[in-house]
Amino acid sequence: MSVNKKILGLDLGTTSIGWSYIKLSANKPEFTKAGVRIIPLTVDERAAFNSGNAISTNADRRMKRGARKTLDRYQLRREKLIHYFLKAGWIKDPGILQKLDSWKIWELRSASAEGKISLEDLCAVLLHLNTKRGFKSNRKTDSVEESASEFIEGISENDRMVLELGYTIGQLYWKQHAESRAK
Repeated sequence: MSVNKKILGLDLGTTSIGWSYIKLSANKPEFTKAGVRIIPLTVDERAAFNSGNAISTNADRRMKRGARKTLDRYQLRREKLIHYFLKAGWIKDPGILQKLDSWKIWELRSASAEGKISLEDLCAVLLHLNTKRGFKSNRKTDSVEESASEFIEGISENDRMVLELGYTIGQLYWKQHAESRAK
């Protein structure tokens, strides 16, 4: 008794699809048909490729998706913290936190390191600190790109200045801003 099987093999790539159709009998496999379909580049992709741009469509989508995830995480952290402030009775109106301009927040951060501030002002400071906290990388590797090295160097310089002067980051930025305005 001979067993006849038919197999369709697919190789799904990012820019092509390979396929083969095989009949298996008791004696031997028989390749009936095989082929490849190449997915052509769009006009925009071809222009980008010809100009030397190495970013693929998938990489562009991945970057945009990463930006959306980062924004979603930021908004969720902010909503949770404001909800906690309201629940604890620290603030009555969440709109108060958004009425302060950025330099006023830095002034409050500096003032909170040196003495007491009101509970609403403390909530504004905590919300400001929460802005970049809880960062979760979208990267699959821990390698640092060259474009990020300047940013890392700036952080190291801030850390050095904070240690030398004995200030918090809020105090350092506010004092630098106040000095620049005085000139």
